[in-house]
Amino acid sequence: MRTSIEECVDLHGHTPLDQAFYPDRLLDVRCDPVRLVRKVDIVGNGASGSGRNAPPYSTLSYCWGSESEAQGQLKTTTATFPERLSGIKFEQMPPVLQDAVSLTRRLSIPYLWIDALCILQDPDDSTDWEKQSSVMNKIYGNSLVTLAAISSSSCQQHFCHRDKRIVRVQFKSDLCEDISGVIEIRFNQSTISSPYGFGSAHGVLRQSRWRSRGWTFPESYASTRLLALSMSDAFLICPSGLQYSGKPGGFLTDFNSCLGNIAWYIKDPEYFNEHWLRLATTYSQHAGADAFTQPTDALPAISGIARLFSSYLRQRPGDYLAGLWRRYMLHGLMWTRRRIYEQPKGLRDYITVVPSRQCGEYVCPSWSWIGKDVAAFGYNYGIYDHRPACRSLDGEVQQKGTQPYGKINSAVLLFHGNLAALPFNLERDDSFSSFRTQCRPWIMRPCGTSPRDHVTNYKWEFELDWVPPPEWSGDSELRMALLGSYTYNEDPESDEGSSEAEESESMEESGVEDSEGSEPEQDNTNRADSSGEDDNENNQWFWGLLLYEVGPTTIQEEHGYVRVGIFRSCTRQIQPKDEAIRYFEEFGEVTQIKIF
Repeated sequence: MRTSIEECVDLHGHTPLDQAFYPDRLLDVRCDPVRLVRKVDIVGNGASGSGRNAPPYSTLSYCWGSESEAQGQLKTTTATFPERLSGIKFEQMPPVLQDAVSLTRRLSIPYLWIDALCILQDPDDSTDWEKQSSVMNKIYGNSLVTLAAISSSSCQQHFCHRDKRIVRVQFKSDLCEDISGVIEIRFNQSTISSPYGFGSAHGVLRQSRWRSRGWTFPESYASTRLLALSMSDAFLICPSGLQYSGKPGGFLTDFNSCLGNIAWYIKDPEYFNEHWLRLATTYSQHAGADAFTQPTDALPAISGIARLFSSYLRQRPGDYLAGLWRRYMLHGLMWTRRRIYEQPKGLRDYITVVPSRQCGEYVCPSWSWIGKDVAAFGYNYGIYDHRPACRSLDGEVQQKGTQPYGKINSAVLLFHGNLAALPFNLERDDSFSSFRTQCRPWIMRPCGTSPRDHVTNYKWEFELDWVPPPEWSGDSELRMALLGSYTYNEDPESDEGSSEAEESESMEESGVEDSEGSEPEQDNTNRADSSGEDDNENNQWFWGLLLYEVGPTTIQEEHGYVRVGIFRSCTRQIQPKDEAIRYFEEFGEVTQIKIF
């Protein structure tokens, strides 16, 4: 694989994102024993003390394992730092670290970066951990290659020891006596749910414990090239393609398309928000509730990527709100959960962890997608022309520590909008064609109406953030908060977005006056004649958040709401927009809304 890496460097032109960056600490694997070295000892001080002409290094991406397995991990702390500078005996290292050192040596790479040894892991002082996690994208993005221990599920397992599982069968042709030899048959471990099998690059990567670990997504996302080692083979993956045991092996869409993608995304600011939401969707599906040993790592894991997006697109650190961007807050709130295999639970059981308080620490607010295993944001529905139906939509986040993109202590979403009770029961939409009941949206229908009359009787469909028990049909504390509208347009290039006048009109129709109390001016232009937007007006659908009311006696110290779902006007029946607004005029009130 060393030759393949060299060819990739020489021929593919994958330039590191920040060539001036170099890690603060690395392991010098040329020494015996291996020892920890500081950047200043490698590249010196001053202008020359950067990564432009510094020697290459590899990075390790792996699973720490369960809490008990991680306790046996070899770590560097402030107390052990001088000892690590003197040397680290090979036999002290757990198996996964031993393999990483041996492989880096075989690849003739002088230095290696491993989080457990290159970050100070002090239990009572996270200062260095916060600093290093905020530049994790640069650490992996500037390494020569990232070693992915995909065949190991913990730091206590080797990942370079191969299990070929090959049977050799003697063969002699009945048609031609001169043809004979040995046929090698390798067990592929394919199943109905994994047709590629564990022996292929697709199967190995998708079925590995490594891929379900929360930190591995930002590590691989930032990497220029990835060397993945399974029990049967080795795969070199870069944005240009896949090499299987040193031979061309095609293209892995799920992996090739994400490697080095940061550099491509930041060069295309016009679609900044769409790029971020695509990243968020992929990350959330890799980083669900069980993806981190410490759930509070969910925000720090992508802090480096968030910082990069922010710096290149001139967003202020304060514009980043628990995984969402203030400028694109309306669209960022429009996410739905993927919860096909989640066990049913009562609504009150669900809100005990919303806002997420796991391991006794605050993780994220209910309105953030962080830690929620998101299925999709609005762009997956082919929707454009977002228009607000509320006023002063904003968020407040209290940071924990010094890193503006890392852990938080609390967060709240605030806006002035239309809030309505849920007057009717909810039930599954049986007309929705899905063999999985949990995939069917919920609908609101007046009691006593026939299922066949649903087209004329219900106006909204709901996607819940949790899976309720079969007998559940609603709750008296549920509220609907109208947030905005959108247009379905199969040709997004023809939709130039909404003007300020159009936004004001949308807010007025929803019953929300402007902050000065005066009514906004009407947009009296003839859209059919001037811009051809009359079709878009007929295609205008409204949406908002389904909320659960909480107070000082429940999970918060003050009155407010938590998000428990999303609703939108029915997508299988285009309704006049005044019908949607009339619902809130009848059942709702304009008020200040606070969501925890």
